[in-house]
Amino acid sequence: TQEYINWLMDDDFFYPTKLEKMMRIYQENDNIALVTSARNIIDGSGKLIDTIQKTPRDAIIRGSDIGGWLLQKQDNCIGEPTTVLMRKSLLKNGKFGWRKWVNDAYQYSAIIDIETWLHLSTQGDIAFIAEPLSAFRKHDGQDQKKNEVISNSWINWYELIKYAYEQKIFLTNSQELLIALKNYNDNMKRIS
Repeated sequence: TQEYINWLMDDDFFYPTKLEKMMRIYQENDNIALVTSARNIIDGSGKLIDTIQKTPRDAIIRGSDIGGWLLQKQDNCIGEPTTVLMRKSLLKNGKFGWRKWVNDAYQYSAIIDIETWLHLSTQGDIAFIAEPLSAFRKHDGQDQKKNEVISNSWINWYELIKYAYEQKIFLTNSQELLIALKNYNDNMKRIS
């Protein structure tokens, strides 16, 4: 069986040393739940649009800090599935997700990657590599550009905030909840 998983989504791509560099992090650190990196954003023809780099240098950050950041900012600092190498044994029932498991079946979420990063953040630390090791392609035909997917994504963000606060995972007090809800409200105003 596979010990590690890294999806290569649609028309994204890995740079040649991606898996080698990420596996080295696992070999050198025992408590790593996932490894991510900076990533390049490219257009439909492969032209570089931007680079997303969340840390100026390689870093290992506590999972609880990352989970709090994700929920309070609603910012996917970890990246798309193409970006992340994860331990398969830490996934919930070997599958993506964090909440909404009913009789071993997962209920739909438009932000299943975020749910997975949250779950893995409860399992260990998150390693960031400052170098871009993959490219994420953006184009008009993607599902994430559809109004229905955008609406469902924001509904799911709210559900995640509520779930985290109710379970006292990542959002453990009213101050953290208020920060998450304020940013959620601000984000909703920007997209409407």
